[in-house]
Amino acid sequence: MSFLFKATAIYKDGQFVFNDSQNEIELNSAEIQSFSPRPVWLLRYIVPGDQRVHYALTFDPSSADLADSNTILGLWVEQNGKGVMIDCISVDNFNSIANSGGTLQRRYGAAPVFTAPTASCYRITRADDGTGAAHNQVVTDYIGQYVGNIRLVSNLSGVSVYEFSAYGTPVAIGSDSIAAC
Repeated sequence: MSFLFKATAIYKDGQFVFNDSQNEIELNSAEIQSFSPRPVWLLRYIVPGDQRVHYALTFDPSSADLADSNTILGLWVEQNGKGVMIDCISVDNFNSIANSGGTLQRRYGAAPVFTAPTASCYRITRADDGTGAAHNQVVTDYIGQYVGNIRLVSNLSGVSVYEFSAYGTPVAIGSDSIAAC
């Protein structure tokens, strides 16, 4: 038996559509493809140097992604060769409605507001000689993890301390250590 039911789309055709007035879609339980539904997370973030919100889907979020208030949880559904992220409380709720009809229970009443990140200060401690070439290497190693510039704070006995700002928690490279300022 086949059931038609409606769902609220969060992300489809490469676009964030949660705030759109026409974001309601119709699903046919007989046309839903295998591996559907499955949990999916939409990562919303700002790339350093760009003020636009960027979106990326993931089926395997990191601990940092899960802790980020800008990450949205939904279900990925494929129907007729097209995928869409929908607002649904659980896979069990989806399967129940797909098998018997009814209305999907939504996780969100409306699209969660995007919270602009606040830059925090961090310090990298690294074994190097503090020269311009060493500074360039730090800048290259941490590209994409910082906002603005990386500044050399000190160099004593072959150990340099660099300071920078970042929106998220930066990940140390190699034997470097990172601490909040």
